[in-house]
Amino acid sequence: MDRLAAEFTWITYIPAVSRSWEDKSWKGETGRVDDLVRKYAAPWGLTPENTYAYLCGHPSMIQNTKGILKRHGWQKGAVKSEAFFIPGHEAAAA
Repeated sequence: MDRLAAEFTWITYIPAVSRSWEDKSWKGETGRVDDLVRKYAAPWGLTPENTYAYLCGHPSMIQNTKGILKRHGWQKGAVKSEAFFIPGHEAAAA
C-alpha cells in the first residue's frame, strides 16, 4: 500500500494498529478503524463524491464505520465491505 500511495496521489494510506502494546516499536496511528474514520472524515473533507470507502475486517467494525460514513452522507450502496467471518459471530451484510 505504501508503494501505491506513493505512485497515486489520490490514495491516502494510513496504517494503524489497535493493540499498540503488542509492538513497542510501532510509531504510526493507533486505535480502531472506526475511531480513525471519525478522526479524519471531517478534517479531510471526505465525502461520497470525492472518496471511495472500502471496509475489510471484523463485522462489528464494518457496521460501526458504515454508521459513521452514513452520518457523513454516504448512502447504503456507496460503501463496499468484506467481513471476515469470526466463528460464533454472524458476518455483517456487505
